[in-house]
Amino acid sequence: SVDDLANFFCEIPADYTEGVSPVGFKQVLDKSGFPSAGLQKSILGEYFKARSWVADDGTVEKFRVRILKFTQASHLFWGMWGILQARQRGDPEYAEGEFDYAAFSANRL
Repeated sequence: SVDDLANFFCEIPADYTEGVSPVGFKQVLDKSGFPSAGLQKSILGEYFKARSWVADDGTVEKFRVRILKFTQASHLFWGMWGILQARQRGDPEYAEGEFDYAAFSANRL
């Protein structure tokens, strides 16, 4: 779906180097690592093929533009989700090995 693909594009530039963040990855929010238009089109071409959808360049471009409108919503959604999870747990400290929802939220927002 459009929102899943938007999230996928957002996660491409994430740094998953061990120890880079308490949540296991550092979300890069600037455009430096965001997939180029060419890579996006290539990904979408494969996405269309996998579903046996026939699409010309114009259709792929329209779909790509639609996806891009959801990228900031993806960060907002996951950031808010992290806040809600941290609040639901109610403990400002997290035990070793537990997921740090507050840091995750800060990472996405």
